[in-house]
Amino acid sequence: MKKILMLLTFLIFTGCSSVNKSTIASPISVSTSSEINANIKVGDKISGSSKTHLLLGFWILSGPTEFADGVFAGLIANPFDPIGPAKSAAAFDAISNSGADVIINPQYTVKVNRTLLYTNIEVTVTGYNGKIMGFN
Repeated sequence: MKKILMLLTFLIFTGCSSVNKSTIASPISVSTSSEINANIKVGDKISGSSKTHLLLGFWILSGPTEFADGVFAGLIANPFDPIGPAKSAAAFDAISNSGADVIINPQYTVKVNRTLLYTNIEVTVTGYNGKIMGFN
């Protein structure tokens, strides 16, 4: 019985972690046409972050309550993936703290720490402040 209790205690307090840093690994070719052109002034570097705490990997214990629309589709793409909304919340934090209209060249760093019972997700986004000055 004592060995089983020690084994369970060991399993609860052990875990793993991973870090993912997004980068542009290859050139992306996108073609589009529009009759509206935005004049964007690129400013200083900005950043934002969010933290989410989960029980058993899917029950949200605590996390952000404000999200940027259109960033990783929020809960629409996959309602069981908590990383998308965490990225959206980090983008909201960066935009709301800097007054930016858009984030130029956003780079997301995702840190996931997992234990048997708990999962902690920390997302940080960095980029440049983009202000829309007008439209042509």
